[in-house]
Amino acid sequence: MSIAFIREQYYSKDGKLITESIKDYTRKTVSQEYGSLDAFLKKWHSTEQKQVIIQELQELGAPLEALEKEVGKDFDPLDLICHVVFDQPPLTRKERANNVRKRNYFSNYGEQARTVLNALLDKYADEGIEDIESLDVKSNYIKGKFRHDSDYISNRTCTARKKI
Repeated sequence: MSIAFIREQYYSKDGKLITESIKDYTRKTVSQEYGSLDAFLKKWHSTEQKQVIIQELQELGAPLEALEKEVGKDFDPLDLICHVVFDQPPLTRKERANNVRKRNYFSNYGEQARTVLNALLDKYADEGIEDIESLDVKSNYIKGKFRHDSDYISNRTCTARKKI
């Protein structure tokens, strides 16, 4: 027995039944919304919380979970969309994290701040940007790297945030 074809069916944001691949539907929908790679990147980089754009994509009918199943779970939402919609070569989160390390971005910070930033970068590589944007996650990671809350309060040198 062999499979002749696979039919994908899902509902659009309007509730209409869609029978094209999730990649094709996402490409068409996101292209209509943003028009170009530059427009999408401008929006991505100007938005403080990436979860806002991820939610917008969900509302457009571009479910990232379905794309992850088809393309791979190791990609950041930015790479996933840029790859599927704008035919850009994707980088995994680990590749992005390694690129940040290679550029030595954290060398301008103190040792404790570098420890925290590296821990956040590791978390990004393993789990993605969504968890890092949570203030609770950042606070727990930062506090976990210091022995006492007083160490954290007196060493607030780790407030700078670099774009990944």
